[in-house]
Amino acid sequence: MSLFGMAFGAIQRRLVYGALIGLAVLAAVIAIWRHGRAAGIARFAVKRAEARIRTMKQAAEVRRDVGADDDAGVARRLSRWMRD
Repeated sequence: MSLFGMAFGAIQRRLVYGALIGLAVLAAVIAIWRHGRAAGIARFAVKRAEARIRTMKQAAEVRRDVGADDDAGVARRLSRWMRD
């Protein structure tokens, strides 16, 4: 085997190793990005559900207040609300 052939083999082997390392790094970056994206989507779903629960509790509180008050009190509070 000639010196040129040996040098070319060593360069080729280093290129293959470098490509494999680059591919492994790329796969790790993609896996981390997908995991982070999934976590972000889950976090957004939790926030959306918490906001929905807050809104439902607030609506239930308003219904309870309106149901507990007499008609004159409801009319007075509604006219004050419409004025503001």
